[in-house]
Amino acid sequence: MQPRVPRVRLLEHYVSTQGEGPKVGMLTQFVRFAGCNLKCPGWPCDTPYAIEPELFRQEQVTRDAGQLADRIAGQYTVTGATNICFTGGEPLLQPQDVLACTINELLESYGFFRFEMFTNGTLPIAPELLDEVDFVVDWKLPGSGENPDDQIRIENLELIDTANNSIKFTVSNVDDLKMAKGIWVNHLMESPLQVFCGVSWGKLGNDVVLDFIKANRLPWRLNVQTHNYIYGGPTQRGI
Repeated sequence: MQPRVPRVRLLEHYVSTQGEGPKVGMLTQFVRFAGCNLKCPGWPCDTPYAIEPELFRQEQVTRDAGQLADRIAGQYTVTGATNICFTGGEPLLQPQDVLACTINELLESYGFFRFEMFTNGTLPIAPELLDEVDFVVDWKLPGSGENPDDQIRIENLELIDTANNSIKFTVSNVDDLKMAKGIWVNHLMESPLQVFCGVSWGKLGNDVVLDFIKANRLPWRLNVQTHNYIYGGPTQRGI
């Protein structure tokens, strides 16, 4: 019997502008995986088709490292997009050795691709991803309806504690803003990590976040989901 080849569960793969985080505005290949370990019942998820099994099972396809690398190279040939964003769902639920092999194959064959990953930070990060991937940790606050264990998230902060990595707070009320400030004071004040803060769509105004940043003299960057404004809101797919 042939050994089973590890595969990722690919839900969608498309090219658009990066709408948030440190690479905003860059033409980006979004490689979205199926499945998430969180549900965030406190706000409407903008990718329910990636977290609800009854939705993604009909669409997902499985791909090994070579197949995924070929897809990414093919999209580059068509669009020229060299920034690759692994997202979900939760991308760290996928076999991380497949992601590492995909990255290595692309770098060995081309050399110019760059990789980022948007993760909730609640799962361990494989060491082989640390050197080539820029991480954006979407730190879930109580307004999301989730209360994950901070220990793994704090351990991950220590692993990714460089200036090319980021923390993104998404807030839905003022209490979330206050908690985000407390996390920054306790864990991030001396860190080179970039810090972004933005609103859950329709829950709070960007002006409230900006005023909070000013009033508290925080070295944060306002995170505005540019793609949603371009294409008319978070219910659109492939944007």
